[in-house]
Amino acid sequence: MPANLPAKARAKWIKVIEARDKREKIKALEEFLSAIPKHKGTQKLVSHIRRQIALLKREIELERKKAKGGKKSSFMVKKEGDVQAVIIGLTNVGKSSFLRLLTAAKPEISPEPYTTKKPIPGIFLYKDVYFQLVEAPALLAEAKSLVWTPQVMALCRNADALIIMVDLSGDPLYQLNVIVKLLNEYKITLKEPKVKVKIMYRRSGGIQVIGDISDASSKQVEELLNSYGIRNALVKVEGKAKLEDIEESILFADSIYKPAIIVLNKADLSGALKKAKILAEKLQKHGFPVVAISCIKKTLSSRDLAAFIGGTLLEKLGLIRIYTKAPYSKTPSKRPLVVKKGCTVIEVAEKIHSRLAKNFKYAKVWSNRNKGGPVKVGPNYELADGDVVEILAY
Repeated sequence: MPANLPAKARAKWIKVIEARDKREKIKALEEFLSAIPKHKGTQKLVSHIRRQIALLKREIELERKKAKGGKKSSFMVKKEGDVQAVIIGLTNVGKSSFLRLLTAAKPEISPEPYTTKKPIPGIFLYKDVYFQLVEAPALLAEAKSLVWTPQVMALCRNADALIIMVDLSGDPLYQLNVIVKLLNEYKITLKEPKVKVKIMYRRSGGIQVIGDISDASSKQVEELLNSYGIRNALVKVEGKAKLEDIEESILFADSIYKPAIIVLNKADLSGALKKAKILAEKLQKHGFPVVAISCIKKTLSSRDLAAFIGGTLLEKLGLIRIYTKAPYSKTPSKRPLVVKKGCTVIEVAEKIHSRLAKNFKYAKVWSNRNKGGPVKVGPNYELADGDVVEILAY
């Protein structure tokens, strides 16, 4: 485990944190790697550091080629709506047809491989929530063979969630393995962590810990961070963490979790439903939501598909809808605020305007939980999906 790292290796990590550019970071990572003892307990860390170095070198090379060509990237997609999900998959799995089925976008559909060469966005509406889908250019097993792979991975890292499409006319498990391997290479995981640790570096204030750490005191956490050269940071823990979770969050801070929906396309073909059932059972055991469809035959209507995709994304992302109402207005807003579960009234006030939160007096909440009219509540009242809130200020 990372906890076995010698003091010499830990001391070198601060150079990684302080690196000002990619070349400097590569040098710092290489020095850190040389100080890591090579044994079974450090295999995961060594592989991770080597991937980091390889990715940074690849990014430098890509930037060099861009600068030489003088062209700006066409992969930047401005986020619109409330939730953004990127559609990824190998070529000719039906990503363009899927985007057409759910949105008003009109991507070109062709049997020719790699027809889509830049991201194509589209939007659909479900329960007053706007979902932006972005079709990414196709992936390939050999990532280096496609110049846009790093840019597609950047899209995935910036999105709220992923929609992974596979073709039931081929080997769906192989396709999934290719995509998961690529995502892992770019430090994107589809496995939701049981414990979430976030370390926020700051200029002063020492080490502050918020949350539950079962096998260590705040002093021991401070000593651990200090051994990596971290003197000032806020450590936030969701769940019940151990000291090794804190250390992993230092060393694997650039790894990111993305919830994903698996779409099995071409379910109308002979033998496809049998394949889909076997694969769905395996995936659902690991917590992956799965849907089998045929984009061409429309085995699932656009409305039903939007309900599944939209509802699943809201659930996996832990989002709820809060409607606001101005004082003395008869009707609430048509478009809700889309916020995390557990959101309080004062957090909604802050989202509307900082002045409203600062001068907060009280709020009225209409909810399915409260029959017979609104309830007068304070700033820390926790809201639920579909609540209507009216905030009054001094």
